Amino acid sequence: MPSRQGDRKRRPRGEGSIVEEGEKWIVRLWAGGRRLKRTCASQAEAIEALQKMRARSALGIPLGPYRVGECLDDFLSHGESSRGWAPATSRAYRSAIESHLRPVLAKRQLIDLSVREVQHLLDGMIAAGHSGRHVGHVRGVLRAAIAHAMRQELVHRNVAALAAAPPARREEMRALSREEMRRLFAALEGERLRALLITSATLGLRRGELIALRWSDVDLERAVLQVRRTGSRIEKRYVEGPPKSERSRRAISLPSAVVAMLRRQSAAVAEEKLRLGSAWLDEDRVFPAEGGGPIGQNTIRKALGRALERADLQHLRVHDLRHTAATALLTAGGSLRDVQEMLGHTSYAFTADRYTHVLEDQRKATADRIDQALGSAIFGA
Repeated sequence: MPSRQGDRKRRPRGEGSIVEEGEKWIVRLWAGGRRLKRTCASQAEAIEALQKMRARSALGIPLGPYRVGECLDDFLSHGESSRGWAPATSRAYRSAIESHLRPVLAKRQLIDLSVREVQHLLDGMIAAGHSGRHVGHVRGVLRAAIAHAMRQELVHRNVAALAAAPPARREEMRALSREEMRRLFAALEGERLRALLITSATLGLRRGELIALRWSDVDLERAVLQVRRTGSRIEKRYVEGPPKSERSRRAISLPSAVVAMLRRQSAAVAEEKLRLGSAWLDEDRVFPAEGGGPIGQNTIRKALGRALERADLQHLRVHDLRHTAATALLTAGGSLRDVQEMLGHTSYAFTADRYTHVLEDQRKATADRIDQALGSAIFGA
């Protein structure tokens, strides 16, 4: 039972004690070789706190101070050093943490963080106008950070996983039709980044994968391209790292038309290198910037924009060229598994969720053609 300050009695280690001191109630518990102390506003709160501390101690969960901010820092450090996150992944996680999680939760003890607090944070983001997709991303980062702490037995449940995030609106994908691809490719004649943009639209490489691609990754004799790294700018500094996931590290077979185009690209790069001489930054890049270094993401976006305008086509993101490649492969008879391997998606389910509709459209078109060709002969229609 709780005791007053004047009649404290020694209790066995591991049982803990509650003592009233002024207007506060002090909880003490010996666990893990340490004497822990919690200050509570009421006797009922102190009793509940002691019960939770005993239960967690019995499960072997450390009870010492470990704040959410430390959890987030440990998660970032582990991901960047041990898991080798791609630069874009690291940047996205850091942005979510610094913009939304750290300002609100950093000083909270992780062990005391509640589902209600996390839910309040997420609901507040929605009320502030953030999209469901962005709120889901922030929740996912916190969930991953707490999962990392759980693997170290620093906490016994993942409150971020229990909190509900609003459904994210499906990303609007736009893919060029065969006729639109023909018009775009024609409009790219004379464009310095023609080969880069066509490679994206036919092979589905991500923008960072194109920027970081080296000639040592391309075997034109065997018609194979290896995706080994990705590049991006973080705070105006260019960095390279591994691809987005292990499945993103992949080999892609090259169509003969792409092989011929890359041979011309190799000759063009060699000519530019010869012309600039010592001013050329020789980094073996397949798609270098003027001067040989890494090309900027905005440079790619602007080149695509100019070509779309010349082709009289609607606005298209660079990432939509990746969707175009996937759609073209499915239209040509490829499977969802083929698309997954070409794009480097981590899971088949992710690929199916985004591209099953293409197969459904193909099946419907096939049925329509059968109706047109055989309907009257078979059914007398």
